[in-house]
Amino acid sequence: MGNAGPDYVGTVADYFVKQRGRGSMLSPADLAIVAAWERDGVPLNVVLRGIAAAFRRNPAIRSVAGCRAAVTAELKRTRTL
Repeated sequence: MGNAGPDYVGTVADYFVKQRGRGSMLSPADLAIVAAWERDGVPLNVVLRGIAAAFRRNPAIRSVAGCRAAVTAELKRTRTL
């Protein structure tokens, strides 16, 4: 189960904006993706590691959608440990 609560979305949003290096807010579409991760029980640490991995591969990511595959891969990786 994920880290449910109001801090989940805020923590992910803050981390993504920090990684992106510009802007201060997520779009409604980005927030919907983050909310879905929370609803689906994706652990917060998995989401943050996935975002970090996505930015290591492509520092020019502009939206959370650009991190989806990396978050999914990180979730699969942690489930096989």
